[in-house]
Amino acid sequence: MGYCKRIHACENADERPLILPNQANVYSNGVSEEIIGKAIKKYNIPRNKLVILSKCYGYVGETPDVRGIIYGQAIGQSKEYVNRGGLSRTAIFEAVDASLKRLDTPYMDLLQIHRFDPYTPIEETMEALHDLVKSGKVHYIGASSMYAYQFAMMQFAAEKNGWYVHCTQRYCVVTDMSAGQSSSPCKTTTTSSTAKKSAK
Repeated sequence: MGYCKRIHACENADERPLILPNQANVYSNGVSEEIIGKAIKKYNIPRNKLVILSKCYGYVGETPDVRGIIYGQAIGQSKEYVNRGGLSRTAIFEAVDASLKRLDTPYMDLLQIHRFDPYTPIEETMEALHDLVKSGKVHYIGASSMYAYQFAMMQFAAEKNGWYVHCTQRYCVVTDMSAGQSSSPCKTTTTSSTAKKSAK
């Protein structure tokens, strides 16, 4: 549990809330979230001292040897994984409930959609995210690793329908996705951005 010890050490570092490591439901098929949840419980860290975030979109394998990223959309055709990936209303709700259970917390501070879903209507995705915020299961929403025009379309859909739009855009500096392109919508909307450089 060396990971947990590092969290415990950080918890006592100062009086500011501890922002836990970058998480996603697909990382080690949910095991990374379970580690965070166990660490919080083991060291009895007050929830108000934590900033917990995670992501949804990918398919979480039921066994360690199943990695959704390898199969892409094809995995969703099997009866075991239907509606368990992507950004449909059902997929998002089930992913969040599963993440909260693994994290052993009633809410997450930030939920990011891991990728843009071209197979689901944008309105369906944004309304589902809005409803999650209203329910209290998620406090803030954001997006990760998508093109600026996709991010802008999602923001526009939310604004047009009066849904929650205060998002963060986490972007990777990779081919065809420059920091300038991704941050452009942030300058004209109620959006903040965080950057992560990825090696080519």
